[in-house]
Amino acid sequence: MFESLVNATALPNLHPAVVHLPIVLIPLALIFDAVGTALFGQKWIRPAATSIWTLAAFSAWFAVWAGEQAADGLTNVLPQVQPRIGEHSDWAHYTLYAVALLALARLLLHFHPRLKEVRSAYLGFVLVGAAALFPLVQAADLGGELVYKHGLGVGLSPEPSHSADADAETVAETQGSDQNSEHADHEATESVNGSPAGVPQPVVVADEDGTLTWMPKAGEGSMLSTLFTSLPGQDLSAVREVEGDEEEGLLLEVSGKATLLFAGPFSDVQVEAVLDVLDFQGEISLVHHADGVGGGFLTLSSDNVGKLVDVRDGKVNQLARETIAIPEGTFEVAVSSAGRHLKGLLNGATVLHGHIAPGPGQGAGFSFDGQGSVRVLRVSAISLGGD
Repeated sequence: MFESLVNATALPNLHPAVVHLPIVLIPLALIFDAVGTALFGQKWIRPAATSIWTLAAFSAWFAVWAGEQAADGLTNVLPQVQPRIGEHSDWAHYTLYAVALLALARLLLHFHPRLKEVRSAYLGFVLVGAAALFPLVQAADLGGELVYKHGLGVGLSPEPSHSADADAETVAETQGSDQNSEHADHEATESVNGSPAGVPQPVVVADEDGTLTWMPKAGEGSMLSTLFTSLPGQDLSAVREVEGDEEEGLLLEVSGKATLLFAGPFSDVQVEAVLDVLDFQGEISLVHHADGVGGGFLTLSSDNVGKLVDVRDGKVNQLARETIAIPEGTFEVAVSSAGRHLKGLLNGATVLHGHIAPGPGQGAGFSFDGQGSVRVLRVSAISLGGD
């Protein structure tokens, strides 16, 4: 019903239609209570305040619910914006919890046989209730930033950080120009693996914010151990380059389990990969907050199962699970870990959403567990430390 209502309007989703209700009702309820306390003899004001508090609590829940649906419906969101979406969601939830508790307290006050006639009880409630304005203001400010600064949901979507189609079409040109210039002017640009100047080596480009990007090409398969580290008990012998391939990217033959991690450290991070899964059977994962005993994983399997998993302290926590088919041809998969918010994205759209505090590890990368061929066109670990 809600979806058909939105489709009949110019709204991108339901959130902007309902989010202003709690923004109006919470201060209005406080005003009614303040006036009712000052004019205590005007008894009609107090029941009105109780009704407004109740409506404010229901409207806050509705706005938070609509906001979650809206956030998961966004596509091609810049990675650096994901933490701000998470912060906005957190403050919206804090507002909901505060208003729900205040509405319950206000109902108890209203129906209590003795307290409902005690003026000081209402004064105390007004003073406590004013504290709910703080998370409301924070949530509203962040919501305004997302719309007016970052352009979310206004019909003019920001340019995606990377496009799978664009990567597939331009990766050869990028490798030919950018990597050659890196090699030609190696003294001015330092490669992550610290190769000597003038010696052609695979290049992992490091941005100033700590973001690492690898756009592989043929011949780099034998040098994976110089670019990546692995987890204890694993090595990179399960992954080898298919020789003689002349297509874009790097064609790998997988026979077992191997994890490839960038040299970190990373805290909030979005890990992205542009891949073409050929005859591979098994699981492909993007990894974040990895250490020797655990980490976070977005996993896609050839059995059409997608999962967000967190492993720590010997426990495996499955945070989200959906039926997700690995796309045919070139596609982009990403996992965003920003605060407690984890998102799995496929071609720019959110397909999995979970919540957990980040683990102690700081490694980020990708892994294979299975048999078959996978073409890798790009892998990035994008620092989300700022926008």
